[in-house]
Amino acid sequence: MEFKGYAFQQGCDDYGIRIRLRDHGRVHHGGVVERLLGKVNGVLASYPGSSGRSVADRDKYPSERRACLSFADLERCVALAVIDHNLQENSKTLKVPLTEWQRNSSALPVFDDDPHSLEAALPLAKSSDLSSEPLARWIFGLSEGLIGEIVTVITKAAVAAIRSGSERITKGSVDELRHVPISQRRSLALRASLL
Repeated sequence: MEFKGYAFQQGCDDYGIRIRLRDHGRVHHGGVVERLLGKVNGVLASYPGSSGRSVADRDKYPSERRACLSFADLERCVALAVIDHNLQENSKTLKVPLTEWQRNSSALPVFDDDPHSLEAALPLAKSSDLSSEPLARWIFGLSEGLIGEIVTVITKAAVAAIRSGSERITKGSVDELRHVPISQRRSLALRASLL
């Protein structure tokens, strides 16, 4: 589970965030995530082609063939849901998340989240421009948005760049890794176990 992974723990530690896992016996403790996911689902349901059904219960509806939501649409949908969620008053606490965050943010440590800091930490002789949108999107797509996978792809690419003597990461060098996304690796492992 991503919320219990090492990368998640490390990220929280870096930003001084204390993780409190909810008690599985009390369903109401996960309200923040469930409310946000409810908003995302509500927005997604308004898009054309939404069947309003789970994958398991879709009967013969051809979801794959009739899907019309692009990755950019999904990103926009999630961003709008997060913004909406953080601007609305919680009916139970009567607090607005953004207001609470602003009120308490002065006590938080300040981090310099320069996108070039990751690149500066790599032992490469040449600039790779990891923050360029095409390369960043390519790596994000291969990693399926998982922090641990992003680190894996960049680490493999850096090692390959050193071994090849190019001393920089490019889209071409990332392609040469032939990195298999985790969803496909899981599918292949399941398929192999069934044969």
